[in-house]
Amino acid sequence: MTPSKTAPQLSRPVAIALLLFAVIGLGASFLLLKSELELLADPAANLGCDINPLIACSDSLMTPQAHLLGVPNSMIGMMAFSALVALAVTLAAGVRLPRWIWGGLGVGTLVAMVYVLYFLLQSLLTFRALCPYCMIVWAATIGIFTIVWAALFAGGMFGGRGVALGRSVLRFWPLVVLAMYLLVVLAIVLSLPDKIGYLL
Repeated sequence: MTPSKTAPQLSRPVAIALLLFAVIGLGASFLLLKSELELLADPAANLGCDINPLIACSDSLMTPQAHLLGVPNSMIGMMAFSALVALAVTLAAGVRLPRWIWGGLGVGTLVAMVYVLYFLLQSLLTFRALCPYCMIVWAATIGIFTIVWAALFAGGMFGGRGVALGRSVLRFWPLVVLAMYLLVVLAIVLSLPDKIGYLL
């Protein structure tokens, strides 16, 4: 059996959703990089992402957590989301990607999701503030991770046992993504009640 027959695939609506998530993530990564360059040029700059004590980005932009590989995470994000835009366009056009590309997508999105969880914890416990552009990246990554991994299971990449589960998640992916968003909101409310109370 050829790779094209055994590889996961997405319906056009889901592929378009994947494309939208990738475009949103790319845009947010660009804004993050732009903000960091502004801060480098003028450390006293008033950034558009500094809105209030809860929603702010300047405290985290120049930290080691925002440069895990020695370069801005936003730069890596721009490259990754750009590649995903190209792949999502291909999927939306009805092209079936080979299994090795899907495997790469699985690894890449898993790494991205782990980093989202890491930076979420850093934001809640260390910075005690939420970067708005970062949150947009988180939202996009959660959507991408859900769709890609559901497709991997539905396509039999991990054997037959997960196929039904993958298909169910692909069918109801908006609800799954919404549930994950609500978990993030709950974590924020429980971790930063003082900051939230200040705004009320």
